[in-house]
Amino acid sequence: MKVDFESLERLPLIEKKLDHMINLLESKQQKRWLSSKEAAHYMGYSADTIRKLIKNGDLQEGIHYHQRYRKLVFDSVALDRWLMGIEEDESPAEIDGIISEIIAEVKSDAS
Repeated sequence: MKVDFESLERLPLIEKKLDHMINLLESKQQKRWLSSKEAAHYMGYSADTIRKLIKNGDLQEGIHYHQRYRKLVFDSVALDRWLMGIEEDESPAEIDGIISEIIAEVKSDAS
């Protein structure tokens, strides 16, 4: 592999940018509690679809969301579990199996 001197001179700049990106990733905290609009965006659904899921009982109060006065807040962890089809009483080993199946399916679709 040939590397010219011009590329070597850029290494400090590349390192600085990588350090900056790492710091951004490490400092970014995943927000657990989401508004209705944020939950719709997070799951890739419209706000209307979120309302239908609640009305049909697919998303359950006390598990997927909580209502305080008129404000709904959604639990992103519970939404992740729901999107992956994980039941609340499944063990970590069962969850790992489900995740492995999903990953294998995605990999086979990408091939």
